[in-house]
Amino acid sequence: MKPGFTLIELLIVIVLLGMAIALVGPLTIEQVENSRARNEQQSLQRWLQQQSFTAFSRQQPAEFWLDGKAIFTATAPQAEPELIVTFSYLFFEPQALTINQNGYMQPDTLAVSVKGRVQQLDLFALLAGKNEH
Repeated sequence: MKPGFTLIELLIVIVLLGMAIALVGPLTIEQVENSRARNEQQSLQRWLQQQSFTAFSRQQPAEFWLDGKAIFTATAPQAEPELIVTFSYLFFEPQALTINQNGYMQPDTLAVSVKGRVQQLDLFALLAGKNEH
């Protein structure tokens, strides 16, 4: 008999590998999705900090409208809203966000849904440099 593996032995190994991949695959995909959602949350926080700094440095207030997976702004009261930022994993109930010329935001909290879980983002703490995640 020649040394080597039989076809049955190879099939058993392939089936076992397939079962292991079937068990580990969904967990890996979920971790990637969670990582992307956290990345978007951090991007939102950086964007909010940047808008606050811009309003302060220009001494001009800014108004934004958050709706669905996007943030909009309007340049004039009658103007069509301009799309500023879109997200894949974050969802906003329709809400307004105003940043005054001092860089402070109203309201103090922002409702954000991340993968179906509603979270309140403390905007004052965000401006103070306290990271919530």
